[in-house]
Amino acid sequence: MRELDDEKAALNESLKTVRSEIQSQRETITITLLPDADATTVSQAVDETAATVLPEQLRALQAELEATNSRIEAIETDEAFLTSAETLDPTTGTLQLALTTTEAAVERASLEIDGFETEAFLWLFNRRYHEPTENNAFGKFMRVVTLANRREQRALASVREHFGTEDFKALVDDYQTAIQAHQSALEAADRARQTYDAVRALVEQHAELGKWRDNYDALSLEKLRETLDDHLQSCDLTEFYGQVSQTHRGDAAKLHALSKKDEYLTSLDRYLKRERDDRATRIASIQSVKQKWQRRPGDALRGDKTRWLKTTPEMKRAGTRKRVGWVRTIHHNVYHYDDYDHYQTRWAGGSYLAYDTFAELGDERMPYDGFTRDVIEDVGSDRADREIFPTDEIDMDLEIDDVADETFELAAANALAEESLDGMDDTMEDLS
Repeated sequence: MRELDDEKAALNESLKTVRSEIQSQRETITITLLPDADATTVSQAVDETAATVLPEQLRALQAELEATNSRIEAIETDEAFLTSAETLDPTTGTLQLALTTTEAAVERASLEIDGFETEAFLWLFNRRYHEPTENNAFGKFMRVVTLANRREQRALASVREHFGTEDFKALVDDYQTAIQAHQSALEAADRARQTYDAVRALVEQHAELGKWRDNYDALSLEKLRETLDDHLQSCDLTEFYGQVSQTHRGDAAKLHALSKKDEYLTSLDRYLKRERDDRATRIASIQSVKQKWQRRPGDALRGDKTRWLKTTPEMKRAGTRKRVGWVRTIHHNVYHYDDYDHYQTRWAGGSYLAYDTFAELGDERMPYDGFTRDVIEDVGSDRADREIFPTDEIDMDLEIDDVADETFELAAANALAEESLDGMDDTMEDLS
């Protein structure tokens, strides 16, 4: 499995590079087709790409520009904005001073309240000691039982000692006045904060809108190019090649070639994953048999273990090496292909299969179609459409591997009566 893992890792690195090249090529095309955001330029880009959403987006951007200009004009006539430099000045601004003053009043009122909130005072206040009450017989009884009078007198003594007065009702009045003052201070501070924030927001909005208006040409062009890029990601690149002007067909052909590289390398990656999963399943089967045997170590052993412990693993290992070699060849030829003028000439918008175009200039001869058409869907569909079928030249080797695949689990199951633990370990080593 090390060969499979190594090749899969190399494929993943190649895919990262190819996808980065695809993104870069799309960017090249969008810049070429949309050098500016002029309506004529946008119309020409639509003719060449069928990205019909572009004119609608341009109209939306122009409408946004008009709305922005109107809003800027409205802000610049607002008295609050016109006087903002004076009112928001951190040292002398009236709004800033109002905010500072009201927040200081809140702080003072809070300290005033804190001065009353001793444990004894709050306990008496929450018991409504300052309010006259008339207890019925049961209430009087409960006050005696709970020693209420004694506890209240003890709390009053603590209050007298702390505040220097015996008039608890007067203290309560002062406390409630402090609470009301604090609430009034909070409301005043909140109004000052809202006024200050509203003017500050107006100034910031004016700055943001002005910046957007000043950079409208660049920002609108960026939006249009993003939309065109989205279109290129989803459109049929063969149709795009056929629609774009001759001047831009070279770029369109290169984008198509890179997308096919991505497609083919992704297919190879999926194939290697299937092969690796298959090997892991086989190793697990052998491990299962080994565990069963360990529970019956004294059984007599019979039979020839050559097929299961030697022949089949060697066949699988040879088959894996052969297939990984084929994958590596396709990977190399596809990834390193870089003659996009040749690609445009041979592929010509769909008349020649991308895979065959890559193969023409490959450093190594591509594997035979009997393997490739099962791994790369593009090849299988093309050969089926043209009624081209693989030769029998290498079919026998693959058939042997397939037979080994089908009989492997049965052989593993029968091994309980035939094989040794050492042999199983060797088998798992061969497969891995």
